Parts: sequence; C-alpha cells; structure tokens
Amino acid sequence: MVSILTNIKCKQIISKCKGIASNAIGTSKVESGAFRLNFTLKKMTDLYIDLEWFFNQELFLVGYAYSITNHGQLYDESLNIDNIIRMLQPVDGYIYFYGPDIEMLEKSTGLDIRNNFKCVNLLKVFRDIMPGMDSYKLAYFEEMFEIKRSQRQYKSNIFKLSEDWNNPYKKQHVLKYNMEDVINLVRLKREIFGLYGIGEVYLEGVRW
Repeated sequence: MVSILTNIKCKQIISKCKGIASNAIGTSKVESGAFRLNFTLKKMTDLYIDLEWFFNQELFLVGYAYSITNHGQLYDESLNIDNIIRMLQPVDGYIYFYGPDIEMLEKSTGLDIRNNFKCVNLLKVFRDIMPGMDSYKLAYFEEMFEIKRSQRQYKSNIFKLSEDWNNPYKKQHVLKYNMEDVINLVRLKREIFGLYGIGEVYLEGVRW
C-alpha cells in the first residue's frame, strides 16, 4: 500500500510535478500581409491511467501511458510515492482515466491530483457525447472500434483479477490485461475524440 502523505507534503510534491507550459518544442509561422509572426508551439504531454485494487481498496497495480508506445506499470516494490511522482512529473496536458481511478490514486497517495492537474473522466465524456449506448464498458467500445486485445479473460470475471494477482503463475496475465486496458484507452480516446471533434473548449467544461 502506498504511504499516505501529509497535506503539506502533497503541495510540495505537486508543485514539483507541474511543468512550465511555455517551453518551446516546435516552430510555427503565421503570415498576414506584410507581417510575419514566428512563434513556438509545445506538444502537451497527456497521461492515461488504469488502476487495479483489492476488495479492501488497497492499490496493487498502476498502468500508465503517455502514448501507445510510451507506457509502463508500477507494482510490488516499484509501486511507491517516488515513482508515482515521476509518472506525474512530465504531465502538462490532461490526465485521462475511466471511472473512479483518479479518486483511488488520490486516496492511496494523499496527493491532491484533481486540484493540480487537468483530469478528465472518459466514462463521463463518452456518456455525454454518446447517450443511449447499450453499454459503456470499455470492452463494448473496443469491439465497436475493432480494437484488439490478447488478454480478455477478466472482462467477464473482473473479480478473478485480484485473485490471480496473488498467484505467481497467473500474475503475468493480470499485468498483460492491465497494460492492454491503458493502451486501448489511448486508442479509444483518439478514435472517439476525432470522430466527435472533441477539443480544448469541451474538455475545459468537463475536467474534474
């Protein structure tokens, strides 16, 4: 279980995590008549998270991704406050999750994440822009958008996930399942946001 921090310590940690949004990465040019304006554009770093916890709400696995190809997991000895801070540190865009994950992360760490980062619950977004769906489970949207996964066994029995975590022969199945969850969340967000034209204005209205 991740240690609980004091409120003072939380504020100190969060202040270190927040980057400066004006840092330049690329250069763009805008021309208007005789004037040419050169300015820099920074590609924001988003974070996607998917957490797993026991019935007593003890966190045991954090899957995270900045993109489809840049991702990782925290568990066992690596699941500690220092590594959670390192995970948050590059983020100057949005933190995306699906359901109560951000609340669980705050509860397990003592970090006041929602008041210091722009957090978006994609479950809330999907319900808002796609009302009346038969299901809002991620597995339903994965099938709809033909997003493949190799580890499916826990979709029909999520309670077995925590049981298998304590089985050394099945632990890798849980790790694979969690990693596919978070990577597919990146894919679904890109597909659905592109389809519905979701942008900054909308996100600022639904951020947590």
